Amino acid sequence: MQLGAATSLTLAFFNFTAWEMVIIAVILLLLFGRKMPDIARSVGKSIVEFKKGMKDVQTDVDRATTDTSSYSYNQPRNLPSANPGAPTPGQAQTSGSTAPDARKD
Repeated sequence: MQLGAATSLTLAFFNFTAWEMVIIAVILLLLFGRKMPDIARSVGKSIVEFKKGMKDVQTDVDRATTDTSSYSYNQPRNLPSANPGAPTPGQAQTSGSTAPDARKD
């Protein structure tokens, strides 16, 4: 029951009337009146930069999801083999042998 009492206390603490809000606005205007255009300008620039960054992130995510959607898990991958002389699965076999000659003299 204590939790409910604390919640109602914090909600009642911020219950301002219209006249109290006007008085607070006037006090803030007197304190920050000359700096308000600069503050508003910097807040506006910050919002524009934030939106631009979010758009860039969304573009990167969209690009990454479209790049991986064309990938097929059934296609063989051309990985380097453990035997460097052996052809990879995509290479055509040639008639000549690339292995060193094993002739005895």
